[in-house]
Amino acid sequence: MHISDYIKFADAKAGLILTFVAAVGALVGVTAPAALAASKDAHVLAAMILVGAHVATAVSVAAVLWYTIAAIHPRGDYAHGSIVSFPDIARMKPSEYVDKITQASAAELLRNCALHNATLASIAVAKFASISRAMTWARVALFAAYVAALTFGIASVVRAA
Repeated sequence: MHISDYIKFADAKAGLILTFVAAVGALVGVTAPAALAASKDAHVLAAMILVGAHVATAVSVAAVLWYTIAAIHPRGDYAHGSIVSFPDIARMKPSEYVDKITQASAAELLRNCALHNATLASIAVAKFASISRAMTWARVALFAAYVAALTFGIASVVRAA
């Protein structure tokens, strides 16, 4: 498996996390008005838990969105002047690139490939670090959404009784 495959995997994983947590956030957001209405009739402690769980869900969903976007588009200057990296090739005129690639020795080509792989590896590491942070916040979002749903259910039963 090449380093670029790990980058594609990280992007796919980030997209999946982003989609799932956005759905959880949307569900909690849509149910928030009903939950807040139920909290008015509920015990003070239940109301505080319900509002706190909604706020915790909103904050954690925002953090997941932040970190998944960071995983999809890591910040940093990854240009390194290689003749095998497409951003570096794009900065050259076609004739300049042809001259550099045809005049490079085997050792220079190998050095450029190694430099490019080192850059790709640092991009992959940055992506997976962001995904790890996003997953931590996703766990918080899921737990907070669970607490909100549980408290809403209890408050609704108590209100109906």
